Amino acid sequence: MSSEQSSPGPTAKRRHKRLLLIPLGLLVGLLLAEIGLKVIGQPQFFEPHSAPAQFLFSEQIDPATIGYVNKPSTSIRFVYDGNPRGYFGSQNEVDHLTNAMGFRGRLFPLDLGSDGNEILLPKRPQAVRLAFLGDSFTFGEGVRDQDTFAQVTAANLQKQWPDRIVEAANYGVGGHNTFQAFHVLQRWAIKTDPDAVILGFVLNDAEPPIFAPDPVSGRPVRRQLAVEQGRFGSRPPDRLLYRSNIAQLVWRFCAQRQQTDSTIDHYRSLYTDANPSWKTNRAALLGIVESCQQRQIPCYVLLFPVLYKLNEDYPLKDVHERIKKSLAGTHATFIDLLPLLMDKKAADLWVHPTDHHPNNEVHALVAKTLAEQLARDLPENKPTP
Repeated sequence: MSSEQSSPGPTAKRRHKRLLLIPLGLLVGLLLAEIGLKVIGQPQFFEPHSAPAQFLFSEQIDPATIGYVNKPSTSIRFVYDGNPRGYFGSQNEVDHLTNAMGFRGRLFPLDLGSDGNEILLPKRPQAVRLAFLGDSFTFGEGVRDQDTFAQVTAANLQKQWPDRIVEAANYGVGGHNTFQAFHVLQRWAIKTDPDAVILGFVLNDAEPPIFAPDPVSGRPVRRQLAVEQGRFGSRPPDRLLYRSNIAQLVWRFCAQRQQTDSTIDHYRSLYTDANPSWKTNRAALLGIVESCQQRQIPCYVLLFPVLYKLNEDYPLKDVHERIKKSLAGTHATFIDLLPLLMDKKAADLWVHPTDHHPNNEVHALVAKTLAEQLARDLPENKPTP
């Protein structure tokens, strides 16, 4: 036999060329994708909105129960990084107006006198007073005053009842849990003779208070939240690798996936008997209902879903069911808002990519549903005193 090896035939050469074309094709594809992402400006990263002084801490507000309210008689302005929905003002801002009591909205059934004492404004004949309790979802973070579900509910009912005066008192305060909402009801709302009490319930309402007194100074200190609304980490690390738009896109996908998984795990862990804060807030939830029942005031609990995967794969249905069961047999009307938002794209319902509070479109949908329920439940003709 000859010791010389035969040279590769035409078929082997073609195979080698094809194998070389595969990585070359991948390289060209990645290059084109990189160029395409740069041209369209993706991925786009936003910074969180501005953080102005938002809350009032005072000795007159019991630190052990309510803790704080909104900064009174002011305009709390949030400025966002961009205006992707075209909803914000010319400076990408939203103003949240508050009254002298530290709650949202200028018109309110309570006021402060010149001596600093609280004044209960008399209830006008044919007036229908609605009291809204809750946290930043009820307050309406990132939504104009007239677009909050409290105000839109009142406006919808006013159209149906032109001979009546529909008032909406928004007691929502960012970060309040149900325990705090219960004490807001006892301290202020119940004294105004409301015709209905509406609690906006959010899954983080089973957490402990967002502020706790510093053991040394006694000043309120904000605890680190397990879940920050929409903040998945503003930008990837400042490394050479992340100069690539493709790498940035992969980083954002992984970061959002990790944050989402941890958020779901956190919310599910809240609603167990091992969580003492859930026991406290569940007792407060039942306390709100019982307080209304004692005074024959209709009580409504609106349960907001997490604005993520709003379809049959929504991961927290079991938590919704647990909250619903907590109210079984009570005086409250329970309204789960998940069916209302089902099959909508979650990102389309956010205030901003960095702020996953419900936007004005969600508030309008909630207000429509609530107004229809209230129109069925409240007497059509309120007797004149």
